[in-house]
Amino acid sequence: MKRAVLLLLGAVLAVLSFGGGAGAKPTGGAGAQPKTPASGCPAGKIKSPKGVCVTAPTCGPNQDLILGKCFPKCQPGQTHSNDGKCVGCPTGYHEDGAGKCVKSPTCGPNEDLILGKCFPKCQPGQTHSNDGKCVGCPTGYYQDGAGKCVKSPTCGPNEDLILGKCFAKCPAGKVRNNQGKCQ
Repeated sequence: MKRAVLLLLGAVLAVLSFGGGAGAKPTGGAGAQPKTPASGCPAGKIKSPKGVCVTAPTCGPNQDLILGKCFPKCQPGQTHSNDGKCVGCPTGYHEDGAGKCVKSPTCGPNEDLILGKCFPKCQPGQTHSNDGKCVGCPTGYYQDGAGKCVKSPTCGPNEDLILGKCFAKCPAGKVRNNQGKCQ
């Protein structure tokens, strides 16, 4: 008797899990909606906190859907945290262009990691473009000690810009030595 009840219960569960009943179509058959692997919900739906599949919100063109809510897209090199905030990837990882942090390759001593790829280091006065090529800094910028182009400060009329800093002009007939002093 117990076995018959268990078999009957198993059959009922099988019918329920396949959507059985009059006119029902088994999952995966003709007319079935595709399932998303993460939530188990049909396409266009997400699982609510109560475990029910609900229609996913429609996010704008500059937004990403994170855990059922729309958040602003992150800048390149950042990804969304679990609460939707934009954060940088942890050390040793980079953003893959699709918003995911992936393990970065290990570059050699004469290479720099640029957007997840290793490129040869640039000469002094140059920096990497977004495609990894070495280019000079644009007008109004200078290369800092880390090889990045940073905006040059605006110096006054009686100042000279030297290595990204403003110094008082040397008096007439004097020149600046390699320690930065007028002599």
